[in-house]
Amino acid sequence: MKLLGRCKAQYASNLVASKKLVLRTDRDRGDNPFIDFYSNEADQKLVIKILNTVYIEDMNSNPARGAKNRTDIHFNESQLDAIINILSPFIDSLSITFDDAPRSTPDPTGMEYPNGLPLGKTKPITWIPARMIVNYADKDFSIEATKIYIDAEKYTRGNKFHLGANMSTTILNKAGSINSFELLVGYSQLKRFLHTMNVAKMWFA
Repeated sequence: MKLLGRCKAQYASNLVASKKLVLRTDRDRGDNPFIDFYSNEADQKLVIKILNTVYIEDMNSNPARGAKNRTDIHFNESQLDAIINILSPFIDSLSITFDDAPRSTPDPTGMEYPNGLPLGKTKPITWIPARMIVNYADKDFSIEATKIYIDAEKYTRGNKFHLGANMSTTILNKAGSINSFELLVGYSQLKRFLHTMNVAKMWFA
């Protein structure tokens, strides 16, 4: 695989209700996560990895009260600019047919459970077929999803570009030697993926 670039990540979190565990990294609490972008020419996929200071924690929310098997990843506006700068020239270099079929817009707004904290003001954008792998390497397992939902969120403390995935409840063998989040997006979806970032920036303005 070829490394396309690296930039800072803001926040990533996964809940596994059956094991009452969370995999999390959060720059606001002092973690230092990075996001690496690789091109996998053999499989025609963009590989996105969030790693470094990714920790396994006990789940504080109660699975019996609706805690979801879910992954949420946030980037702030400056990080979004860095991602666009990495991906734009790579996507422009591809000579392929991109998927641009009309797609219904989801509404991912919700709460973890009825007494939880609501999301900020949300603009649903789209969904993309992609493989999301969350690797609990220290516990020897991983879980995955096959679709990501994308929206933009406005909070009182700043704007966030949000990737969300409803994860399978099937527990898999670990997918690597370190705790990490990995997203694999087919080349045909990359034009749409980049467009969601530009839509988010226009909404933030």
